[in-house]
Amino acid sequence: MNDSLKEIIKEIIKDFFIITVAMLFVVSLANSIALIEYYPPYFPWVVMGTGAVTSIPTLLFYFKEEPTKLQARIRIVIHFCLIQAIVMTEGFLLGWYKNFPMALLVFAMVTAVYLLTFLFSYITRTSTAKSINESLKRFNADEDYQDE
Repeated sequence: MNDSLKEIIKEIIKDFFIITVAMLFVVSLANSIALIEYYPPYFPWVVMGTGAVTSIPTLLFYFKEEPTKLQARIRIVIHFCLIQAIVMTEGFLLGWYKNFPMALLVFAMVTAVYLLTFLFSYITRTSTAKSINESLKRFNADEDYQDE
């Protein structure tokens, strides 16, 4: 298995866990403020299944060439729409909502999960990039010192 495929698989697994935890957080918050009345016994399995299925569209962000800012933004919009379509379809099939106001609530909850996941990924990637840049600066400083 090549390194880029390993990295993609790692990202999908990481996204699965981030999405699953974010879903549990948002739904638990909604349950706490009485927007949702109960958790059915199969609910944890549904959350994990949804986390797995919604991790797959992450592949939209892996490409051979670096995208332009416009291309990256378009992919984010497409990704968000795919996630919403998957979850809203799943919600309809599983009876998460029976009317338009409940559908809006599910839509808002999915948006909250998306934003939490996006924010966590952004913070993680920014931190990783900062660490790499600092390591490169130290490496270059050491190399400059050895050249003298």
